[in-house]
Amino acid sequence: YTTLNIQHLESLNDLVANISKIEVKERIPDRIFDDADQVELVDIEPNKLLKRMQDGKIYKEKQAKLALENFFRQERLIALREIALRRLASRVNLRASEQRLINDDLAYHTGEHILVCINASNAKVIRAAARLALAFHAKLSALYIKNPNIKEEKALEENIELAKSFNAEIISVYDDDIARQIAEYSS
Repeated sequence: YTTLNIQHLESLNDLVANISKIEVKERIPDRIFDDADQVELVDIEPNKLLKRMQDGKIYKEKQAKLALENFFRQERLIALREIALRRLASRVNLRASEQRLINDDLAYHTGEHILVCINASNAKVIRAAARLALAFHAKLSALYIKNPNIKEEKALEENIELAKSFNAEIISVYDDDIARQIAEYSS
């Protein structure tokens, strides 16, 4: 058994950071969450959580005061709660879809295909594409166009690894004309 806060899921990192104004460094790949035998959502109304925080039932007084001024604000907790509920619903849908495949009930499969183009600076786009693929029960592909002008190899490799962590099929092509390659691959 283990516990996990929603802000620690890789695909939700940018979304949570936008809401909380805090970038979480400790993240896990979504597949760990999705492959868990059982997931139990521990849900509490934001106002009750805030009351527990104020009463010192979560953190000591000094740490609680800081938390209440920063991360633990009612509007943020409401948004994070919604994200947690939606992500759990997506996991349930994924499990139902997998069960339909096992039972040869392919009527539910949408046949959707999400394509994301990889470069050195688009981790947010990769995460958003992964969320879309999950929501639409779609295949995720990541197109990487090798170009001699690209200098940021390390960041590019990190984004390729990020796409792989979402089970994206990685497609590599060579060309100077990036737009043509995107159009060619997607047709």
